[in-house]
Amino acid sequence: MRPNLSIIRENLLPHEAVEPVIDILTNPKLDVWIYNDKDWFVPSRHGPHVDREEWTVKFPPKGETGLIDKEMLPRHLTNLRGPSTTLPDLSP
Repeated sequence: MRPNLSIIRENLLPHEAVEPVIDILTNPKLDVWIYNDKDWFVPSRHGPHVDREEWTVKFPPKGETGLIDKEMLPRHLTNLRGPSTTLPDLSP
């Protein structure tokens, strides 16, 4: 990022990788937070750690995704997260 906050280089998630990652994260019942180049989305506005993330990034999530409709995912995804209050078993 430049001093004027313009982006020098952006690495987007390959769209074909998004669905398998969401499946892995939702299998142990993790919430999936979706980030694109401007906004972030959560399944529940008052889910675990959402308030902390909002404080960290200094803006609220754009909306609630509820159940994720994989066909409606934005094309420019920059980050997927699966926050939890417990350590789930992510083994296949």
